[in-house]
Amino acid sequence: MSKYILLFSAVIAIIYFNSCKGPQGPAGVNGNDGLTDPKIKPKIIYTFPAANSEGPYEDDASRIQFRFNKIMDRVSVKRAITLSSSVGGIYTDSNYISASSGDIFFISPRDSNDNFSFRYRVGQTYTVTISTLAKDVNGNYLSSPFSMTFKPEPNFRVTSISPSNGSTPSSLNSPIYIYFDSPVDTSIFSSIHIFPSIVGGSWKIVNGYPYDSSDISFSHSGFEENTQYTITIDTTAHDKYGDKLNQQFSSSFTSTTFQIRSTYPSNGDNNVSIYNGIHVSFNDNIDTGSVRNAFSISPTVAGQFVAYYGSFSFNPDSLFLENTQYSVTISSALKSKNGIHLPSAYSFTFTTAGFQVSETYPRNGSNDVTLDRYIRITLSNPIDTSTIRNAFSISPNVAGYFTYISNTSYFQFFPLVSFEENTEYTVGISTSLRSKRGSNLSAPYSFSFTTIPFSIYYVGPSNGSSNVSLNDDIYVSCATPYDTGTVRNAFSITPATEGSFVYISSSRAFRFYPNDGFIALTEYNFSISTALRSKSGNFLQTPYTSSFFTAPFKVLSTYPPDGQINVSRAPDIYVGFNSQIDSGSVRASFSISPFTTGEFILYEKNFHYYPDSLSANTTYSISLSTAMRSKSGSYLLTPYTFSFTTGN
Repeated sequence: MSKYILLFSAVIAIIYFNSCKGPQGPAGVNGNDGLTDPKIKPKIIYTFPAANSEGPYEDDASRIQFRFNKIMDRVSVKRAITLSSSVGGIYTDSNYISASSGDIFFISPRDSNDNFSFRYRVGQTYTVTISTLAKDVNGNYLSSPFSMTFKPEPNFRVTSISPSNGSTPSSLNSPIYIYFDSPVDTSIFSSIHIFPSIVGGSWKIVNGYPYDSSDISFSHSGFEENTQYTITIDTTAHDKYGDKLNQQFSSSFTSTTFQIRSTYPSNGDNNVSIYNGIHVSFNDNIDTGSVRNAFSISPTVAGQFVAYYGSFSFNPDSLFLENTQYSVTISSALKSKNGIHLPSAYSFTFTTAGFQVSETYPRNGSNDVTLDRYIRITLSNPIDTSTIRNAFSISPNVAGYFTYISNTSYFQFFPLVSFEENTEYTVGISTSLRSKRGSNLSAPYSFSFTTIPFSIYYVGPSNGSSNVSLNDDIYVSCATPYDTGTVRNAFSITPATEGSFVYISSSRAFRFYPNDGFIALTEYNFSISTALRSKSGNFLQTPYTSSFFTAPFKVLSTYPPDGQINVSRAPDIYVGFNSQIDSGSVRASFSISPFTTGEFILYEKNFHYYPDSLSANTTYSISLSTAMRSKSGSYLLTPYTFSFTTGN
């Protein structure tokens, strides 16, 4: 078996390793067989970054990777690894050392603040050491410690910029972001130059997790349209440790023209709700005063405008017409906040939905629909309620009544009697159904659903239950109302148990109560045959069987509780059980020490013992022997004892 486990591990390691980004190490010695050969001693055959190398690295070096020539003991490797630098600020936690397979390991460095997004210091050399505590799965230890150094960030530099060099940002309000390889402070702002200058702009440090002040942003009131901007950072720029750029940085991008970015509805949209408004967004802040004169819609619709920074909405005073194509035009009279006009008029069209069914309950094709459900039809637009009754049909036919609210787009049908079991119903809505606007349903609509069959829905105790209380009863719930006259003949239980039934027809359930409780530590099997019938006359399609195992007969509680002190010298000693008790076994099993006479009062599931007199400051022990028996004939498995101490 171990041979196949190791082979599987090796396959997973190869798949994972080949999927990793960046350079990869060589294959294991003598193929996969060498990875577990006890004659081969473990050694490190690959690292990333490479030993004694300098970055910046093309691939992400925030995780250090190394590979052994053997499948290693993971715990020992994690304990053997240390990270260090001359300035500190780096360590490793075994929780952040992972292995993609037994021979490939990854280290995620941490800093003194335990930040997950660790950042290397500029110009700093780091050392990774793996001690001889590391061993392979054969028990072979590294013959000598492994140590390597690398310098991931030799110089202070820009790692990326947004908008990127040569790009055209989609918005004239796009902020500028510059990302460095080291934290900076506000002194760097004087080293950054933008040409041509941008009015109303300012730099700020981007703080907060996962940032560490190595990112800065420039917010502004808007680019000039169709303009090339160049950002330069001169060599006076430095990080907060004093590390300077070793050469000037430069990047350029070209701003876009003032234009419409998107519309809702989109051009060509169909089946648009008549409740919708129109929303238009731009790539720059707009002159809200220019919106009304620039907007037109055909057919004409009166409405209100709500303008935002870079968008506006048109909300009609009344609903759109049904099944109608609308054309919207935004003319070049619309201006940006900087006074730039749209270069040309922009038009788009959309078509509203016809009067149609948008949703039903139950959904088309639903199964197991309960018999007391109602039917709900939701339309796309408000309904002319006078047309509902003639347009609605259901097969098989069911008498019922309709409910609806004026000016809403739905109505409900409530049957006067319950649906039939296991029956498919088809509901039809004809084109005589009309909207409040006067449009008829665009096409007849129908949907079907099937009601639930007569079946057992739930039983308790559930099938396979164990440790069931001896006082429990059996609860059976049906999916639909049942004929109470068929329950007794349909129900059977082994071992045979005398009991009584309680019918809860309103909730479709019944209970079976054993006369003397269940027998302890016994498996019970009960079944409900196909003789059980629903109120509609349908029989259970298949017999239902279930089983459970009972708990032992035992003491549930006592008074005084075991160990109680300062108990009254005239206490009411109480013992409660998990089943009805055989009253004749109480006296034979009961003893009290020191002995004292007393009187018993017996109840169904407990008894009380009233001692004639107890001595002061005395510990009394009550014992029940295994002669104690339940009414169903189960004995205590072991004697039960509790004690208490009287007061003065």
